[in-house]
Amino acid sequence: MAISLLNKEDFDQAVGIIKLMRDIFSGMVVDKGWKPCQTHVVVACEVVLALIDDLVLSGRYDFVMFGRLLQDLIENLFSVIRMQSPNPTPLQFKNRLKQVTLSQFMEKIDKSSYYHDDRQNGVDLLLSHSKAKVEVPSPVIPDGLLSWSYPQPTSDPKAIVSEGVLYRMCGYVLSRLINRGSIKCDGCIEALKHGKTHHERSLFTALTNYKENAQYEVSDAVFQMCRAIEHNLVAWKRNLKEDIQVPISYLTSKCVLPALASYTLSTCHDVKCKFAATFVEMRMKQFSGKPPPKPENCFAQNAVALSSKSTGSRLLADNYKPRSIKKSASLQRVARLP
Repeated sequence: MAISLLNKEDFDQAVGIIKLMRDIFSGMVVDKGWKPCQTHVVVACEVVLALIDDLVLSGRYDFVMFGRLLQDLIENLFSVIRMQSPNPTPLQFKNRLKQVTLSQFMEKIDKSSYYHDDRQNGVDLLLSHSKAKVEVPSPVIPDGLLSWSYPQPTSDPKAIVSEGVLYRMCGYVLSRLINRGSIKCDGCIEALKHGKTHHERSLFTALTNYKENAQYEVSDAVFQMCRAIEHNLVAWKRNLKEDIQVPISYLTSKCVLPALASYTLSTCHDVKCKFAATFVEMRMKQFSGKPPPKPENCFAQNAVALSSKSTGSRLLADNYKPRSIKKSASLQRVARLP
């Protein structure tokens, strides 16, 4: 359908039909509630009327063909993006969009339903502009304040219980690295596990498992490494004052990793740095005692609601508050229809 001022009568009739549809769907009541389809029609009519004012009535264009306002191309793009993951995360969506843009839109596809789009606007939007690296000055720490010491074997019952809790933390770090894909080698994973027998500090892990072998039991080499890190982190936390702020990256790279040269993990890949860095980050966040901020309108809370078109429309419909529209004579006739 084309909208133009060349024929004023047809123009007024077309605009009147659009306004009538908007009024009908704004005033109807379906099952004593508001339906998402009503929001679709009302929003579409409002957009078309706004485009008429901006493009046609302003004199910028002689006519506008609103039949071209289709979203088939966007739906096809979303279907390609969702092929690998039906509900992708924001990072997965960005990476998949980059792949599709480079592979699909920059190459002519035979037997396609669309004209070849050789523009490079989509690629320009995905280009990352490198920012100048800002050198962060190293914190001023007094000599000997972050010195490394090795823990001694203990037979204290309280210390043994604490080491049992620490052993379960090590299993959590291993499961976190595996789930995030940081450790993919099966040989390294098996080397980091304890084996078929139970570790002497695995009693707390076995008691707190909701089912058998729910949490990983790490090898003794991994546990001794984390035990040494925990021993020094607790000592450093006690020595550091509140006015001395030490970044976790500095603490890991300058204080922890150089002291772990004597600890060897029998893995085919170098995963010691990953394991130690993840453990230090987890423990330092726990020492701070500050929970991560949770803003009221964060994206994570709406990710499930916006995961598909139907649920997203339902969320839009819940937040949509239609204005009270005075029913016209034509609208009242439609409302009285059986």
